[in-house]
Amino acid sequence: MAALLETTSLPVTALYAGILSILFAYLAVRVGLTRANNGPMHGDGGKQDIVRKARAQGNLAEYLPVFLILFSLLEINKGLSVYTLHLVGALFVAARVAHAAQLSFPDSVPQPCRKYGFLTTAGLLAFLGLWNLISYTSTPGH
Repeated sequence: MAALLETTSLPVTALYAGILSILFAYLAVRVGLTRANNGPMHGDGGKQDIVRKARAQGNLAEYLPVFLILFSLLEINKGLSVYTLHLVGALFVAARVAHAAQLSFPDSVPQPCRKYGFLTTAGLLAFLGLWNLISYTSTPGH
């Protein structure tokens, strides 16, 4: 097991983890600055601006760990080609940006961005989960 960990490299996962962590940091800073400038420091105080921004950040926090786990397992197990991994990663980033943008700026970003951002996210998670199961069952000895 130690040898596996020493030689395992996840460059595609690292790329998308980096991109998505920058998005997460951006969303977190927006929540913090909004709270600092407009209060309250805890909760939302009934202010819809804070609610929307906090949910944009929270929504990414809910989906990102599951995505990265499933994604990295497929990269480790070579369950998908590098090109397919990049396609899935890029689609996930686009879906999360579209969802966060519409939730954060409801007056300037079309409503379908949020809907299709969610549907793409859910579809990709289902695809990754299914493909991990397929990879497992096609591995000799399982």
